[in-house]
Amino acid sequence: MLYTLLPTSIYAYIGILGGIGVGFSNEIGGVKKMIEDMAVGQTMPNLNVPIVSAFQIIKPPVQVQENYYTFVTQVDKSKLTIRQSLDKLEVLKKALMQQYFG
Repeated sequence: MLYTLLPTSIYAYIGILGGIGVGFSNEIGGVKKMIEDMAVGQTMPNLNVPIVSAFQIIKPPVQVQENYYTFVTQVDKSKLTIRQSLDKLEVLKKALMQQYFG
């Protein structure tokens, strides 16, 4: 499914795309560059209707979006668990260092 964006400012599009690209910073960086290259103007780049009308964004089906959300949520939980384990290990390491050398 394709959607056409309505123009305002290039910075609005980059902000929207930044929100979309949670785990895909390299791909979003390429999209950001593409949008910046399409913009006209020196001081404050803008996107006009003809430029933006040609720009299409693919919207994945709802099931794919839900699967991605579930995956990202699980990854975040795993990262939190690992961070907590590392914090506990750091506390234990400091305690042992204090015990042996303190």
